[in-house]
Amino acid sequence: MTNRDVPHAFTLVGLLVVIAIIGVLVPGCSGGGPDYPHATISGMVTVGGEPIEQGTLTYHPSESGMGRGASVDIVKGKFQITAIAIGKHSFTFSAWVETGETIPGPYGGTEPERVNIIPNKLRTTGITREITESGTQDFAIEKQVRD
Repeated sequence: MTNRDVPHAFTLVGLLVVIAIIGVLVPGCSGGGPDYPHATISGMVTVGGEPIEQGTLTYHPSESGMGRGASVDIVKGKFQITAIAIGKHSFTFSAWVETGETIPGPYGGTEPERVNIIPNKLRTTGITREITESGTQDFAIEKQVRD
């Protein structure tokens, strides 16, 4: 080995050390799933018997140690949640529709008027459900007259 090769040798050793460290740390990060009992649920969300065209379902575990809550999209009434903890959760909803009217926009123009079709209580407090296993969880929301 010449003096010219020494920096390359150290670079190769350094690279191998970094790869070894990453190899030890990465499996601990990915773990293959949550470390609590969990399920996959899916279902329909309807308002007044009609599927929500587009919206958001947010869930919050009722107890600690059940992972974090999260939000999923509702598309054409359907949603799916993977790795939701077994136990009680609060589910809140949001879904906006255009009224066909226009309103003043924030920059001087106009924009479509949108209203949330979910009753206020279900946007804030939500519905509490006990998740016991994977399967279907449908949510039928009554159409609000006034909020």
